[in-house]
Amino acid sequence: MCSKSSMKKSKHAPLLSGPGWERTDRLASLIREEVNILLLRELELPKGVLITMTQVKVYGDLSGARIGISVLPAGRGKEIIKLMNIVQPHLQIILNQKLKSYRVPKIEFYLDESSERGERVEHILDKVKQTG
Repeated sequence: MCSKSSMKKSKHAPLLSGPGWERTDRLASLIREEVNILLLRELELPKGVLITMTQVKVYGDLSGARIGISVLPAGRGKEIIKLMNIVQPHLQIILNQKLKSYRVPKIEFYLDESSERGERVEHILDKVKQTG
């Protein structure tokens, strides 16, 4: 059991998904579609860089949406996230116009390194299999 003093208050409502949260799931799906189109049309990536949107999670109060981005080559991830943060206000304006909703969540991008971690674990497991 946690004491009240050990619990941290979040700036946003929790990220919600799964059964019973169809509205946030639908909104996340719509944001994913629209941002995907915007990234193709509005973002000029450096040569040799590929980005993939891995997930979109919408806050329960619809105040924000976290968008996971995977970057290849992996070493350029931080540079690309900086670029994404620079173009975010422009993308947000276009998204607000396209969705025409009472409340369009503020989008924020983060570097999703889960696939890289998975590859590292796979590599370690392969090494263990070879030595064992």
